[in-house]
Amino acid sequence: MNNGYLIVPGANHPINIEHTSQPVAIPAGTTNIRFTLVSYQPTRDRPQFGCRMFAFWTDESGKGPARAGIFQSFPREEWQPIEIEEGLPLSGHAVGEVTGIVPHDVGPFPFVCEQSPAVDGNNRPEWATHAFVRYTLLGGNNGGPVYVSVVAEAFAHNMGTGDTTPLEFM
Repeated sequence: MNNGYLIVPGANHPINIEHTSQPVAIPAGTTNIRFTLVSYQPTRDRPQFGCRMFAFWTDESGKGPARAGIFQSFPREEWQPIEIEEGLPLSGHAVGEVTGIVPHDVGPFPFVCEQSPAVDGNNRPEWATHAFVRYTLLGGNNGGPVYVSVVAEAFAHNMGTGDTTPLEFM
């Protein structure tokens, strides 16, 4: 199932500069959206890898936008002992690939999120047919640019049962 949609192909992103993705059309029935920063595993292993992300709802004409969610993780000098003991975080990837590897071309593909930095958005307005993300890398490559991709996922959440189902991008 193509549960992921590559919206920003892998590229070096300077730190401390806000980047904005193009809006992606969301599948019918979407209630929640997730945007994930995918970096190569050596970068993901560094405690200095930090980011700030904002998810937004919009439509094809750019209406709104309505903020859907926020995520932030600060760069650190070192991992806490419990983080090392439990295992360092893994980067997201395409199904069947090693961590940190996603396609090069914008579009749908089967995706595994793992422990990549991600922002979840919910409360989709009825008029929203698209979503996008603004993100700022706060560190991760000794002050240099960080190579990341951005992947979107969409979900349908049933308030009655509490079940959340991934949706497929076409």
